[in-house]
Amino acid sequence: MRSQKTGLFDKLFILHLFSTTILFLFIIVSYSYIEKNNFNTNLIKKSVLVHDLLEISCVDPIVGTIAYDRAYQVIEAIYRKNQEIVYIEIYDPTAIIIASIGERPGAHLSVEEINLLFNQDSDAAHQTNRNQDQNELITYLKAGDLYLGVVRIEFTKKYLMKQLRGNILYFLGLFIIAIAITSLIFYLFTNKWIVQPIVNVSNIMNSYGQAEMSAIFTNIKKYNKAAAKDEIGIMSTAFERMILSIIKRTEEKEKAEESVRASHERFLTVLNSIDATIYVADMETYEILFMNKYMVESFGRDMTGEICWEVLRGESGQCPGCTNDQLIDENGNPTGVCTWQDKNPIVGKWYMNYDRAIEWTNGKLVKLQIATDITEMKKMEEELIQAYKMESIGTLAGGVAHDFNNILYMIIGNAELALEDISKLHPSHSKLESIKSASFKAAGIVKQLLSFSRKIDQELKPVGIVSTIEDSLDFLRATIPTTIEIQRQLPDKEIIILADSIQINQIFMNLCVNASHAMEKTGGVLEIKVETTVIEKGSKKDFPDLVPGQYAKITMIDTGLGINPGVIDRIFDPYFTTKEIGKGSGMGLAVVHGIVKSHGGVISVYSTPGQGTTFTILFPVFDKKPDIETDGNHEPDQDMDNGMGQDMDHGMNMMGTETILFVDDEESIIDMSVQMLERLGYKVTATTNPREALKLFQSKSNGFDLIITDMTMPQMTGIKLSEKIKEIRPDVPIIICTGHSSLIDEKTAEQLGITAYLMKPVSMSEISKTIRKIMNK
Repeated sequence: MRSQKTGLFDKLFILHLFSTTILFLFIIVSYSYIEKNNFNTNLIKKSVLVHDLLEISCVDPIVGTIAYDRAYQVIEAIYRKNQEIVYIEIYDPTAIIIASIGERPGAHLSVEEINLLFNQDSDAAHQTNRNQDQNELITYLKAGDLYLGVVRIEFTKKYLMKQLRGNILYFLGLFIIAIAITSLIFYLFTNKWIVQPIVNVSNIMNSYGQAEMSAIFTNIKKYNKAAAKDEIGIMSTAFERMILSIIKRTEEKEKAEESVRASHERFLTVLNSIDATIYVADMETYEILFMNKYMVESFGRDMTGEICWEVLRGESGQCPGCTNDQLIDENGNPTGVCTWQDKNPIVGKWYMNYDRAIEWTNGKLVKLQIATDITEMKKMEEELIQAYKMESIGTLAGGVAHDFNNILYMIIGNAELALEDISKLHPSHSKLESIKSASFKAAGIVKQLLSFSRKIDQELKPVGIVSTIEDSLDFLRATIPTTIEIQRQLPDKEIIILADSIQINQIFMNLCVNASHAMEKTGGVLEIKVETTVIEKGSKKDFPDLVPGQYAKITMIDTGLGINPGVIDRIFDPYFTTKEIGKGSGMGLAVVHGIVKSHGGVISVYSTPGQGTTFTILFPVFDKKPDIETDGNHEPDQDMDNGMGQDMDHGMNMMGTETILFVDDEESIIDMSVQMLERLGYKVTATTNPREALKLFQSKSNGFDLIITDMTMPQMTGIKLSEKIKEIRPDVPIIICTGHSSLIDEKTAEQLGITAYLMKPVSMSEISKTIRKIMNK
């Protein structure tokens, strides 16, 4: 069997026994020495001196008697010289006091006591009566072997204490030396076995955190090789294992922290590479902990360490729409992503924000926001919304145009029929002409509205812009209050543009009406200025959409209230208006903008609140002469000699004798159209039912020379009716006449084999010309 090694406790126990033994021996030796030199011994020595003096002075060795007369003198001399003696008495063997001096004792020695002392088998010179109470000593006087008497001496307690103190001090000195020696031995061994190992381990532990773990581990291994295999050695070994474990775990915590750091750096690298604004903020203090590169560039500086709602939103407190409460559930766990969008007031851009709670490097949950710039998307969205609005306007305009043009068709037709019935000198003739003219203007507005909503193709022709503006201003002068002065700065030479005169007229009507509204309460000046300007190549800063060339520049300046800067960017939006209910629909400037753009031009606005507004319009100049136009001020039938049925310009006979099948679902249009056609000499069969019309044609297909049909009808459209008629008789000419339809236009009608396409309202002159062109082929 392996012998069990001595443990630290065993060593300490052995050391304790060894030290205790040494101390005990010191005590025994000291006690023995003190015992030999105790108080009684000193008293005996003292009494022996007195005894010897008395024997020399008082005893006659020859005779063997005591000299009584001298005894008193001797003890008196001794008493005087020794102040520590209380009394001295000399007895003879019969207990008779021979001499005495000092204080009398409490009792004298009796014969029995003296005889008892004489009979003791001991050295008479050293016999002691250890009377602790009286501190006395008794010695014998003798001559040779003959006992002659007894000397009784008592010493003072002061003398006793003096002797005792000396002995005690001596004993204490020896005891202190013994303790010092044992303590030194104990110190040397405990220092070697306990203190020094603990100090070494403590030094190693104190160096923890100040040195590399590997160095600490090397030191502890070196110590363990030299350390005894006792409890301290075992503790050191355990400490070695603990250090090894700490080193391992520390290293793992560090190949882990480094991984986290590397991962964090990769994470930040990824965030910095994303073209989106990304920041991290403390969810309690709102301190910005990180901003990626893109966000720093977007905001112009790094705001890490600042308060998010203050520097990112310009708020004086927590943002009203802060998502922090939505990012963590009631148990403190992340809830996922929170998506929202808004316009940032600092940079003025729209962002789609993605917020979520993540664990930051310190283990704390923070808010991560990734925001993508959707400003352009917002613009596209607004444009799409505007396109939807335009689509809805177009849908609405199409429906209105169909019904409104039918109404205008009846007004114009009946006005023309009335004009046929009365003389030009009749008072009502001019009124009917005004009705007819206004109806054609209204028809032009409907046409312009359809053009604006892209429901019809524009017919652009060379137009003199100066004369068009003059005509518009002459017309508007009667409607604009006289408190508003109109100033014209128009060139003498005409400026030709490629345009639709009705739409150009609509531009100036809208702008002038708006200007008059802005000045109606205070009056003012409306100034219209027309000139030419040249857009040079590379000088398109103000008008980037324009191609270089010569432009007609129209400037309209009013001295009205001006436009609020907060809404000036929205004045061309459909439905937007700042006017009172009943004074504006929000479509006027939207229409103007649409017309200008469709003519290849641009329009801009500048306004100062309280000082007025300036509109500037540019149209590309056209280098051809203007066509002779038919507009609201020059009706088609004015080219026809009234009552003559003759086209004055072309010498065409406008009358006819053919048979016409007329189809329209409006009874009033049927009545008016039949009267018009019959006055032109035609035979007319009319019906409001397209199915009935088809049956009539089937019954006598060769009995009709021409078909005139509406497009939008119940049961059957004009196209469908035309197809079925063409199946019966392909050569029959067909005219489709419609207020508006999204299913057909002039080009589509031609592709479908329709002979002619007319937009309501049409004048008697226009329809008669169309019929004659078809029938004269």
